[in-house]
Amino acid sequence: MTPRSFSSKEKMREHSRRRLLDAACDLLREQGYQATTLADIARRAGTARGLASYYFPSKQHLFQAAVHRAMTDRLEVALAQIPADASPQDRLAHVIDSILTMAAEQPELFRAHLALILQPGSNGFVYEPEREHLGRILQRVLQQRGALNPTLEHALLRGALMGAVIAIVLPGAETPLEYVRADLFARYRLPWSLGTPPSAAPPPDSSPLDSAAALPEPAAPTVHTEASDAEPVTAEPVATEPAASAPSAPAPHGQDDHGISSSIAR
Repeated sequence: MTPRSFSSKEKMREHSRRRLLDAACDLLREQGYQATTLADIARRAGTARGLASYYFPSKQHLFQAAVHRAMTDRLEVALAQIPADASPQDRLAHVIDSILTMAAEQPELFRAHLALILQPGSNGFVYEPEREHLGRILQRVLQQRGALNPTLEHALLRGALMGAVIAIVLPGAETPLEYVRADLFARYRLPWSLGTPPSAAPPPDSSPLDSAAALPEPAAPTVHTEASDAEPVTAEPVATEPAASAPSAPAPHGQDDHGISSSIAR
């Protein structure tokens, strides 16, 4: 077999596979997972029924691959449109915006996708190349941002994005995109102005960063050592103990020993 004929066959296979993925996405939006058969997908794609089973071990593999391919396409287009010298923060902002905007535009697709993964008896995430490719894109963006463990941080980002998508598409309790975005951007220390903001200003009652650059990472704790004759240091002030004859008044109810109301950090 010549290299040219091999290349032509690979292109034909990829074209057929892509038609099946596109058809699966369309039918998932239109009639859901349970009502769609592999024969329906093959008919919509204009391919033989056997091709669907040849390329995908099960209907679940096909549907998950279809949604992951659609997400990958959206991310690749978004990342290709930003300048090559864009900051790692801006790249992550575009990733988040791409997924959240897609969920807001296609809620039925994401509802079906999440239901398929989370329903009792489901295999959850199954292995398919599209999922692996999507993961590599996310890990690369995180690595450019300085992630020490891109695999772990990808898992955390994936979980955060899934939670954000659920908030947007949950039937009867949909959260506006702007508030979900503000929460994720604050979590990843991203200014509101990065990516593709849905509005010029963040929504009220939210606390996203509004500066032109992200806040600096917290400084590592300083370790104090004894001063030497060659390197004198200034001694830190030492708090004096309260007089024994002047006991502190008990803290009001709901406050700690320093008079500060207790709170739970997010």
